[in-house]
Amino acid sequence: MEFASLTCSHCAEFNNNDYPAFKKRYIDTGKIQFIFRDVPTPPQNLAAAGAAIARCAPEGRGHALIDMMFKNQSEWMQKPEETLRSYAQLAGMSSADFDACLGSETVRNEMTAAINRAITVYKIDHTPTFYVDDTKVEYTNLKALSEVIDARLAGKK
Repeated sequence: MEFASLTCSHCAEFNNNDYPAFKKRYIDTGKIQFIFRDVPTPPQNLAAAGAAIARCAPEGRGHALIDMMFKNQSEWMQKPEETLRSYAQLAGMSSADFDACLGSETVRNEMTAAINRAITVYKIDHTPTFYVDDTKVEYTNLKALSEVIDARLAGKK
């Protein structure tokens, strides 16, 4: 699991620079199941809005939106509503879908519960942070993360 924020520059760095090789090595080969968990960091309102839109995206398009937000982080943070609305439309959401998503109490409650679980259960205090099974890995670089994953895949703790 990756705990990340769409407004975190280190998270964007992982996504833009290290994730493609990580995905090719571990996800595409079926060695691991990768789960993205959003933990909004300042400016939290922007990170939460982006995360909500990714949650509301049509099936299978949420991660593409997350990827787009990381790749264009400075752009969408400058004009968040305009840019996020255009990203949502590219993902197949109407303007009404976009507004409904951001105004949804259900989405807000789900996100709040997930954030609370990240903080209380997983002890997430900054992003990006990873969990490999029950091992917390504070991200420094892909090599360090890969060492933990490779050891776990080899049956070592």
